[in-house]
Amino acid sequence: MTPYFQDEHVTIYHGDCWDLLPNLPHVDLVLTDPPYGIPEAAWRRTYHGSRGRSPLWGSVPSWDKVSERIKDIVELADNVVLWGGNHFDLPAAPHWFVWDKLQSNRGADCEMAWTKGTAAHKVFRMSRIDAYVNKACGLKKEHPTQKPLALMVWCIEQMGLCTGSMVFDPFMGAGTSLLAARKTGHKAIGVELEERYCEIAAKRMAQGVLDFGIANTGITGES
Repeated sequence: MTPYFQDEHVTIYHGDCWDLLPNLPHVDLVLTDPPYGIPEAAWRRTYHGSRGRSPLWGSVPSWDKVSERIKDIVELADNVVLWGGNHFDLPAAPHWFVWDKLQSNRGADCEMAWTKGTAAHKVFRMSRIDAYVNKACGLKKEHPTQKPLALMVWCIEQMGLCTGSMVFDPFMGAGTSLLAARKTGHKAIGVELEERYCEIAAKRMAQGVLDFGIANTGITGES
C-alpha cells in the first residue's frame, strides 16, 4: 500500500487494514476504535440522513469481517487499547478502560475498552459537552464515532510507552489517535477505508502539533 500521507512522525494509508497487516512493521501499541455492535445495514440507516444525503460513514467496514478477525489485531502488540472490546469475542481482559461520559440519558453512560499490557482498571471522565460543544479537546467532531483527543492522549499515557514508540490504529477514522500519538512524543501508523477521513486526518497532521488545552480539561484517572 502506498501512503496517503507521510511525515517523520505519522503515516496514513487509505485502504483495508487487513491488506496492510502482512507488511506492518513492529508496533508498540494498538490503539483503536473499530466499528462494533451495529451491523453494516444499521450503520447506513443511521448515518444516511434524511433527504438523500450521502452517509457520513461512507465505505462501511464489514462488521462480520471485523468480528472474525479482531483477534489478529490484538495480537499485533504487547500493548492494546481496543474501544468497544466488550462487543467482541476476546480473551478475558485483566483490566479495562472506561470512558465515563458524565451523562445519564437514553444513550450509553460510558464506553469500555479491552486492554492488554495495563496494570489496573482506569476511568477517564469527560462529558460529551466538554469534548465537542465547548471543544475542550481542541477538535470538532468530524466522524460519527470520533473519540475526544483528550481521551486518546490519556489512553497512551496510561500505557507507559518509551518515547518514540510506534502506535497503530487500523480503524483510524479522522485520525484522532494519530494526533494523540504525535502529541505524546510517539510515531503512528493509521489505516482508513474511507478517503474523506484520510483527507481530514492528513489536514490535521499538516497543521502541526498544537496546544489543545488538554491539561485544563479536568481529566481524572482512578484505579
